[in-house]
Amino acid sequence: MKLAPESTLNGLLSLKKRYVGFQSRFKEFSDTLAWFDGAACSLKGVEHSLSDDGRTETVSFEGATIAFRLTRLVSSADGGTRILVICTLENPIVGEDKPQLGSFTFDQTGRTDFEVVDTMDTPDIQESAPDIVAHFLLLALRRPPI
Repeated sequence: MKLAPESTLNGLLSLKKRYVGFQSRFKEFSDTLAWFDGAACSLKGVEHSLSDDGRTETVSFEGATIAFRLTRLVSSADGGTRILVICTLENPIVGEDKPQLGSFTFDQTGRTDFEVVDTMDTPDIQESAPDIVAHFLLLALRRPPI
């Protein structure tokens, strides 16, 4: 194995810039959740907050609390870079570890790897934020006890 310190450092600096861009997209996802607070939303009682470091969005509804965690960069099949978001149930039954409800990725433009039913669309993380959250809230609320 060969070590090239200068190119290694430059590669890490490049990835850091990409990660910051992904954090910005994740913030847009978080900001869009304000829709749940507005008059246009018929579903009342959804609470949400972004962590101070901007890497975790916590959402609560009807006794279920879930967290979306911005984790790490991953390579996509087409050679691009995506970021992995993991969703966990934050208030499991006593004695149970926090179960992972699922995960998804999105690219630098905000395109997720979700597939919309009956279409080939891949939704945008910002535009589809309420739908993404509702999807994982349903998973959490329908999850049977151990």
